Amino acid sequence: MRHVRYIYDEFMLEPPVTTEEFYSVAETVNNGDEVRDGEYDLERRSYAYSFGEEIKFWGDAPENPRSAGRFLSLEPGNDELDDLDAMVEALGQVATDFRTAPDGAQRVFHGFFQCEMGEEASDLVCLYLVDGDVVEVSPEIVWPDPIEVKLAREWRANAKS
Repeated sequence: MRHVRYIYDEFMLEPPVTTEEFYSVAETVNNGDEVRDGEYDLERRSYAYSFGEEIKFWGDAPENPRSAGRFLSLEPGNDELDDLDAMVEALGQVATDFRTAPDGAQRVFHGFFQCEMGEEASDLVCLYLVDGDVVEVSPEIVWPDPIEVKLAREWRANAKS
């Protein structure tokens, strides 16, 4: 188990997930339990619906008829997740379940989840969805080549003169 201290950012869904798609899949993910009513966020004027414990789907509020009944983005279920592996698994399940829209078009997931694992800058992991697969990317510290440092120092010295 890889503990996550904080997780944020979002994925935008293109095309959006319809309510029919969401409910048919979410009831399976929630072990047959009925999907609870979404929580309304006044600032965003959106509803959030849980998809298991790790993921929330956000959709425009019904007052906006142009996008009512659609889920436009994904966010973490909460910002303090105990297990990164559970998030990777849940995100992979979302990519599998919602890979294609009802009209057969491939769905694209734009964005990423950024996960802070600890106190150090190198303790970050970004989760991307690439062609339906979850890809983990970690930052890497790369020290410059000594020759590049020497050339940069010479360039600066010449620029000052």
